[in-house]
Amino acid sequence: MRKSLAGSLFAILFLVIARQAPAATQPNASHPQKCFQIRGRAILYRGDGFFAIWHVGTHHVFYPANEASVDLLCDYMSCTSLYKSPALFADMTVCPTKPYKKGSAQPAVVKKITHYYVVPDWPPAKHK
Repeated sequence: MRKSLAGSLFAILFLVIARQAPAATQPNASHPQKCFQIRGRAILYRGDGFFAIWHVGTHHVFYPANEASVDLLCDYMSCTSLYKSPALFADMTVCPTKPYKKGSAQPAVVKKITHYYVVPDWPPAKHK
């Protein structure tokens, strides 16, 4: 009887822990997400000064959360022109600093940029 009771308790405990484990890795309203890699397009909109990082293939937009992120992005593209809005397409490692909120841009620290391509003025002339 003791073995079956101990086995039953172990099975119940295992199921409870297994059921809760995925929730610990999922983002929720109280904690921002961990760092992850995206294919993104970063562009500094000259009109309002908004620096947007669009996650390609989604409707989600990030923006640099700190000066170091802006400096890193500007190392790869010209942020000084008053007349052009270059676009940086790249694989970026981003670390959101606030929880995801549908319909809102999310602040993120940009940690790394690889496989980049710069379009000197966005949108390209043939699309204007």
